[in-house]
Amino acid sequence: MQPEKWANLLRDWHDDLIWWARHGVPRLVVIFLLAFFLVRILGMITRKVIELSKKGPTPTLRVQQVRTLAGAIHSVGVFIVVFIALLQALPVFGVHIEPLLASAGVLGLAIGFGPRPW
Repeated sequence: MQPEKWANLLRDWHDDLIWWARHGVPRLVVIFLLAFFLVRILGMITRKVIELSKKGPTPTLRVQQVRTLAGAIHSVGVFIVVFIALLQALPVFGVHIEPLLASAGVLGLAIGFGPRPW
């Protein structure tokens, strides 16, 4: 009786692995390739903005300000793209993201109502 039980378990795992390889892996590849290209496009845009700011007759202080702002926008943009890609990838592994999003909302609300000096 036991060997039959293990054979059924291994067959089920095999079927699940084949299904995941057919449906899950292509979805993961598309998600991460899209995220990679979006990060690259964001980097090209920020580099182009910095180059354009250097070409004008503006003082060096303005170039430094634009470089700082472009770096901040690039960092926030990369974080957002990676965060959304991870949220899209988690359901492929069977993780439900609804409780994670609800917890993040409650945490954000708690931080917003945190202690403030009066």
